[in-house]
Amino acid sequence: MHKPITFFLLLVALSARGQLKEFYVSEREADETPVVQASNTFPNNSLVLIYSDLEGLDFRSSIGEINQQFYNQRASRYELLVSPQKQILFVSAQGFIEKRLALINPAPKAVYYYQVDQRKGQDELAVYFRVYPPDARLSVNDRPTPVNQTVRVPLGTVRVQLEREDYRTVDEQLTISEDQVNYEYIMERDDRDVVVIKETKVEEPSPLPEPIRSLEADMVFVEGGDFIRGCTAEQVSACLSEEKPAHQVSLDDFYIGKYEVTVAQFAAFVAATDYQAEADRAGGSKVWTGENWQKQPGVNWQCNAAGKKISEEEYEHPVVHVSWNDAVAFCNWLSALTEKNYRLPTEAEWEYAARGGFETKATRYAGSGDLDSVGWYKSNSGGQTHRVGEKASNALGLYDMSGNVWEWCADWYGRYSSAEQQNPTGPAGGKYRIMRGGSWLSLPKRSRVSNRDYNKPQSSAGDSGFRVVRE
Repeated sequence: MHKPITFFLLLVALSARGQLKEFYVSEREADETPVVQASNTFPNNSLVLIYSDLEGLDFRSSIGEINQQFYNQRASRYELLVSPQKQILFVSAQGFIEKRLALINPAPKAVYYYQVDQRKGQDELAVYFRVYPPDARLSVNDRPTPVNQTVRVPLGTVRVQLEREDYRTVDEQLTISEDQVNYEYIMERDDRDVVVIKETKVEEPSPLPEPIRSLEADMVFVEGGDFIRGCTAEQVSACLSEEKPAHQVSLDDFYIGKYEVTVAQFAAFVAATDYQAEADRAGGSKVWTGENWQKQPGVNWQCNAAGKKISEEEYEHPVVHVSWNDAVAFCNWLSALTEKNYRLPTEAEWEYAARGGFETKATRYAGSGDLDSVGWYKSNSGGQTHRVGEKASNALGLYDMSGNVWEWCADWYGRYSSAEQQNPTGPAGGKYRIMRGGSWLSLPKRSRVSNRDYNKPQSSAGDSGFRVVRE
């Protein structure tokens, strides 16, 4: 078991001239006081470094917006640029009481220690279950719970169960308290002698095509919770007007596809139903010419982004040239086939999942502040889609939520409200349907987790696909 770390180290370094480069901790004295070195100073801003292994912190200042915020995951460090004036810095995190720190001309090497307390009266606590093997199935009070990431569990005594083939099952009572937020389980291999009785039985073939079996196996559980949707601090100056005002949203649990729907999966749908996609009925789909989008005859879901017939190697790429109507038809067929409720994600569900669920990370893109590590976009895609799952995932294990293809959402497009919302589904009607995530052709600012786009529900193009949600 690991002891919880609930202290922040806040280092404030101020200067009024020169060029911002880097401040860093080079060593520590015997009393753990950091020795700070600076490579240069900077104009019209103050650099605030906050060291913490608690991710997802939010910051605001009493005198206006923070100019820039960046989270260095490797260093567990937040880097803020604020106006060099007398002010109050507010630091908050979900599940903790907001902290206030007065910044009144502090010395360049001033060091402040303060503790983050759990919110009084709260009946749940954010904890971390470190589990080996990492693909073990964890449940807390009979509820499926992700491993190796921060989750919320009730305070007090809970039932913890761990299961994994070839390992001994863990089934125990665990007391969750404010004094400990990290829990570690190393499962033991089951080496006991087992008497195997061989039986001859005929297994009934699965009614699901293999690509659909894969889709079902790759659905990821997303625990519901609260989050701030829209233009949050890490988006800085990249926010567009459609992303404002930021507002709180509460969501129930749901499952979402680990990957975007592939060509192979959509082909199984068409083979089973003889479905004629919108592009077939409309006589073609739009292809990027290098300067604009132009409709080309004969282009449909069987074509790649360039409008060429798909090769066998591209069947694990996300399907493109599908309209919103095509995506809904796929979901309806999948629901009937599996007797489960599949649909497109709402816009709120999509953003919540892209940000990492209820323990949202302060990253501009889905899983990182570095788009190259998690997404295919204009600068690295080579002008084409790529096989799903080749880039790094986000905190929930979801792939390609930034880049590769735009993903249709269930909602009609509409402006945001500042009011708190519970399971929002967007306007009752409209002209355009929401699309999220950016694509292989997008600039970085269009691939952000809060960025919004929209198109007519009958439209299709070489950068448009979707993923599914299951209730």
